[in-house]
Amino acid sequence: MTKYKNNILGSTFMSISTAAFIFNDTLIKYTVSDLNIFQTMFVRGIFSTFFLGVICIYLNSFFNKIDNKSLIFIFLRVIADVLGTLFFLTALFNLPLANLMAIIQVIPLMVTFFSYLFLKEKIGSFRLLAIFFGLCGVLLIIKPNSEEFNIFSIYAVIAVLLISFREITTRKISYEISPFFITFLTIFALTITGGVGLLLQNSWTPISLNSYFSLSGAGLLIAIAFLISVPAMKYGDISFVSPFRYTLILWAVFFGYFLFGEKIDISTISGILIVVFSGIFMYYREYLNKKKIM
Repeated sequence: MTKYKNNILGSTFMSISTAAFIFNDTLIKYTVSDLNIFQTMFVRGIFSTFFLGVICIYLNSFFNKIDNKSLIFIFLRVIADVLGTLFFLTALFNLPLANLMAIIQVIPLMVTFFSYLFLKEKIGSFRLLAIFFGLCGVLLIIKPNSEEFNIFSIYAVIAVLLISFREITTRKISYEISPFFITFLTIFALTITGGVGLLLQNSWTPISLNSYFSLSGAGLLIAIAFLISVPAMKYGDISFVSPFRYTLILWAVFFGYFLFGEKIDISTISGILIVVFSGIFMYYREYLNKKKIM
């Protein structure tokens, strides 16, 4: 297969994976926002665990030898994912969809910065500049000095930091361990966390049949998103494929406007554009650096 076809295939997988993620978030926000966070995590988690479990059985992913070092980082990854999901879902139920998705898109920039801090990876001044401008874009979106600013914007930022830390821990896990098995462990932990939270709060709310269908659909979408994200990064150049994750912003703006009546001001649009272009510029710089090494 030619390089061109590989890039097209990889970018298609990335776009589909991204669409599955945003469809999941939109479905939850639109149909089950009346449920509490723990109930949402628990019920959706049951369906996600089932779907991912089937995938793991089909791919024979449950039989992995896990070394002690990987076990520690899998544990840290699961903890970061659980906490990140709690903050993310809280923000999802209380922030405009486009704003939240734009803030989340700063994750690749933060992963690069955390790699510099914790993994001692070298990053040039241009990528540091991209990170700086990306964070400036986030400030334009959350507007810390305006009346629109609230605690849920902080929750979104905390979710970004936790998910970025999760990505860093993933890099320390052995490549011999199936990514689907790691994802299954995370989803299972999220489900257990939701169940424990429900027990502690004793706050079960009756769920309609439509809500069950919505949560099962969300669980299936999450499984599809994770499943497709793997080949998305296997085909084509990362510098070409990765920017297609920003198609999520287009979906978020579309659903936010037509489903939730959310309007975007000039400041938010400016922030979104800065975050997106900062991310694309960083991928471009990584491409140039790899080209020099080769």
